[in-house]
Amino acid sequence: LAPTHQSCVAQNTDTLPTVMAAVGLDLPAGIDGKALQNGCRSWAGSAQFEVGSVSFTAVDDGNYKLTYSCQNHVTTVESKDGSALPDAVGAALYRHLRDYTADTLAAVPGAHCEMPDTLD
Repeated sequence: LAPTHQSCVAQNTDTLPTVMAAVGLDLPAGIDGKALQNGCRSWAGSAQFEVGSVSFTAVDDGNYKLTYSCQNHVTTVESKDGSALPDAVGAALYRHLRDYTADTLAAVPGAHCEMPDTLD
């Protein structure tokens, strides 16, 4: 395998599909993730669980990061270059963040996090 470098948004679940594609193996059914040889993700999510608090983060493939605190019910917006979050980008990234949060918490019995319908 020839080494390559590509800077992009990825998740831990992308590791197995990427390695299997690199060595020419098919991915078994039911495996989450994406082979990054086929292109980067347009966004990725992560969850942070600490004693007494839970927060979820979504980042896009460019400049922006949204984090929602389930404890404080606050969404924070960060950008690499300090620019304002365009409405369309914010709306799309917030939908990803809400879906990711709901999907993640669905796997945790009794877990709950109320998020507003839209990013304010």
